[in-house]
Amino acid sequence: MENLVFPIPNSGHLEVVQRSASVYDLEFAALNTADCRLLQGFLLRMQGRLREFQFEHKGLVIPKCRFDCDEVSFVQDGPGSHGVTLPIKVLP
Repeated sequence: MENLVFPIPNSGHLEVVQRSASVYDLEFAALNTADCRLLQGFLLRMQGRLREFQFEHKGLVIPKCRFDCDEVSFVQDGPGSHGVTLPIKVLP
């Protein structure tokens, strides 16, 4: 099975918020349209919570996780500026 790594967008800001011992919210703001599409495509590729991937960001490494949702709402904050919160679940 292919080892899939979560794509970190080049634009915008990412805040990682730990909601519980096994759930993190990835809060993205000020994403450009291309990076918004990048995240939409990755969510579709993972088929929501079905497939596993690895998440790495600023020293935080989660080798085995999945989305903790099947759908999300992307918001448009302004022209070419988007935001989204993606919950991920740490797997044993």
